Amino acid sequence: MSYFGVEIRKLTADDFNYQPKCFERDGNAELYRHLNWCMLMPEDDVNPHYYMRNMEPDYYRWGGIVRLGDGPLGVQSSAHHTDIAQADTKTSVYQKISDHPAAYEMRSEKPFTEFRYTESGAIWKESNVFDFKVEYFPYAIFVHTDSPQQIPYWHTHCLLTGTYEGKPIQALGCFDRLFAPYGDRSAIIKTATHYIWSYYAGIRKDGRKECAYLNIHSDNGHGVAAYWLEGEEPILTDEVTLECDWQRLPYADADDDTVSYTNGVWKFADKEIHFIGKWGSKGFTAEPRLSRVGQTQSYGTWYEGETAYEHELFHTINENMGASVDNIKKMGFEIIE
Repeated sequence: MSYFGVEIRKLTADDFNYQPKCFERDGNAELYRHLNWCMLMPEDDVNPHYYMRNMEPDYYRWGGIVRLGDGPLGVQSSAHHTDIAQADTKTSVYQKISDHPAAYEMRSEKPFTEFRYTESGAIWKESNVFDFKVEYFPYAIFVHTDSPQQIPYWHTHCLLTGTYEGKPIQALGCFDRLFAPYGDRSAIIKTATHYIWSYYAGIRKDGRKECAYLNIHSDNGHGVAAYWLEGEEPILTDEVTLECDWQRLPYADADDDTVSYTNGVWKFADKEIHFIGKWGSKGFTAEPRLSRVGQTQSYGTWYEGETAYEHELFHTINENMGASVDNIKKMGFEIIE
């Protein structure tokens, strides 16, 4: 399925390449950043832990596991930072390590990490903190320079099974990759500083998987919305609206007008995606990243349709960049003062 510079399909081995063939139309775009995300639910903690690893092809930019703060306007604390690899960690380059099957890997020895990808699944390992087998959801979303996002990029949701802090766990997460069109990394930076997006995934009580990919880059009502429920065909559209009220961060400095939303309803096609905020963070650092004005994240539960239901397992993250009072008002939203 493809539409307005966006397509939904199964991942192939070539998609993990440094220059995938699918982005030939985008100036043979080169891998610029690859990121891993997941929501962890430890048995001995009432708040989720959230993992994010940000990488470039030849080094780790940073990584962190935070304990999410109470309430969608809350702030995080550190779960794991000093004990996992950071920017000063010596790494291998992202490279193909096998042809049969095609496999790609990036790793480090101290602290130990291993991120290995094949067409059929992946492995994520971080020191002695976690060891996951990664199962991809059936569909990935691919966007091109002629899409509302204006950058070559792909994203997929996934199910993780393994151990966290020495205990068995299952979790939902996702990973994505940004590519530089014509090798121009500045094109990524220009589009990655102002957006509203949400990644949601869940496993329903009857065992069916579902997921949503939602974003707005300019005006409310225009962006990219994709939704899939197991047993049905995916939905894809560029007409998407977010209904919510924005609030200032209660812990920000007086001259920092960063805002976030606590609950919301995404509407597109004949679907409604409801988000109910429960936890918050500002960045994935050990303490709130107050220097990044306009950046916020919120987390919670979600459901599709008018009738609420619970998931056996779920993943949510909303991230906003450039979310100042003026910018958000210009996009068509209201602010609660």
